[in-house]
Amino acid sequence: MKVEFLGVELDIEFTKYAENGNTAIVLKGEEGSIFTVATVNTGRQESSNVVGIKNYGENTGIVKSLQDAGVITDKVVREEASGYVKIPYYELTVAAEKERKKQFKQQDL
Repeated sequence: MKVEFLGVELDIEFTKYAENGNTAIVLKGEEGSIFTVATVNTGRQESSNVVGIKNYGENTGIVKSLQDAGVITDKVVREEASGYVKIPYYELTVAAEKERKKQFKQQDL
């Protein structure tokens, strides 16, 4: 699964946060180098198909890129205040959820 962000085509890697097992989305560039982490983990346990998106700072605009790539839905599930920002939470699309399960199986997660 791929996404274009800031004019760069990136691979999407689904993984888990060690603290609570929440789903993380890592965008990787050439040779598997990490370009950015699209998600945040506030410590609250989420459903495996719900992700908090870091759409501020260097990640501004990432929500649209993930939606355009068919990774997250258009509807905000909820928002959570964190410092000076509100973190929007979205559900993964059916295709992204399928890819997440495939990658978790490959990673033995």
